[in-house]
Amino acid sequence: MPSESYIKSFERKPEKSKALSEFLDKVDFDSLRQILSEYVKASGLTLDETLFMDKDKIIDTTDGVSGYFTEDNVALNMKIIRNYAMATLSPVDYKALKTLCHEEVHAISQSNCEEMGEGNWRFQGGYGVTYINDKNEGSVYVRELLRLFDEGVTEKLGREVTKKYLALHPSFVGKWQGIPFETSYQQPVELIDVFIIRLSKELELSEETVWHAILRSKIEGGDFFEKEVQDMFEAMFGAEFVLKLFKANNIKDIRELTKIIENSSLVPQPNIIDKIKRQIYDIGYTRNPTFGRSK
Repeated sequence: MPSESYIKSFERKPEKSKALSEFLDKVDFDSLRQILSEYVKASGLTLDETLFMDKDKIIDTTDGVSGYFTEDNVALNMKIIRNYAMATLSPVDYKALKTLCHEEVHAISQSNCEEMGEGNWRFQGGYGVTYINDKNEGSVYVRELLRLFDEGVTEKLGREVTKKYLALHPSFVGKWQGIPFETSYQQPVELIDVFIIRLSKELELSEETVWHAILRSKIEGGDFFEKEVQDMFEAMFGAEFVLKLFKANNIKDIRELTKIIENSSLVPQPNIIDKIKRQIYDIGYTRNPTFGRSK
């Protein structure tokens, strides 16, 4: 595993604060698990129960934002959550629930850690890939690829899960009936929406079918690094799109990608369309395709 100094750079507190304990006591984790299970099932898979973060795996963090720590636990920073809720005029419980749902989506996505030698490690969670070099103590190099694309998918599903949970438990946020002011990963979510709409149009498939294919790939740990996958997107959006998609790490990059999708006049050849459809429906594929089911 990466060096102890890198691991300790994330301060996590096993003991729960009063604010976190009170919030977790209100959450129906069986209900939340069921909602996530239904999404996974609709995407052609079965929820790996061991990946779901139950109440006992939710801990405090006082260092940075909330996050999911691979196969370990979900850490929530209740102070930041409270401040965000105040800034967006929404209940703290709503923001905490939405954050929890977002991190649970990260948790149920397949992840792996690969040692590459000389202090180099490769982490993959969903679509996102992080390369870490911590060979020199106190000097950690981190390079992230496809992070914002993965966060966009995660946030989009997290919002849907939150909405379904509140429909089942309307009293969770008391009498509040306001419209959530969403800012978390808003541009990445818009990128995913535009991506789904364009694929749906070109493939003549429903947006729901495309969305569940994207989810299935994220949950299975789909690999955008396969040349065949890159060739398909290049044929539809151009070579610049593929390069920018991998390296996008700020809002400006995401907006440029969104414009490429919206403005691309490239029309994929029938054989490319057929390949993408086969990926989605997993017709004739025996490997674990980016947009297909495992066999």
